[in-house]
Amino acid sequence: TSTTTVASKYCFGPLTPILLANGTVAPVESLRPGDVVLSYNILTHKFVPDIILENVRLVSHNKYIINSHIETDAGESFYTNKGWLYASQLKVGDELYAPLNNTFIPITSIKIIQNTSFVEYDLIGSTLNNFIADGYLADINTI
Repeated sequence: TSTTTVASKYCFGPLTPILLANGTVAPVESLRPGDVVLSYNILTHKFVPDIILENVRLVSHNKYIINSHIETDAGESFYTNKGWLYASQLKVGDELYAPLNNTFIPITSIKIIQNTSFVEYDLIGSTLNNFIADGYLADINTI
């Protein structure tokens, strides 16, 4: 894991659970290059293993807390009932896609904490470069 102390985009808080291809979960901060996460192909509706190439530790200055438990930054994108949206574009009432249950879960709250420093992690994958974070489909290269 490399460390950068610049403002970041596309990241999750350190304890965010990421679904691995073997069905277990691990906090994003513990993932290393070579670990295999479970990705989801939205065109074929199939789950696909994806190898982590890098997990970059960053410091961000704005934190989004979605539904009281998903910690991310403005630039992380989620698959929603409206397609891919950045966290900064999400609104209460939008729905996040939970691929394991093939359902959309309503967003009931969004809290933004500004001008504070917090550590987060950016996963870089090899193919689809999406992953299931806290049960929801997230991606950094789609929008």
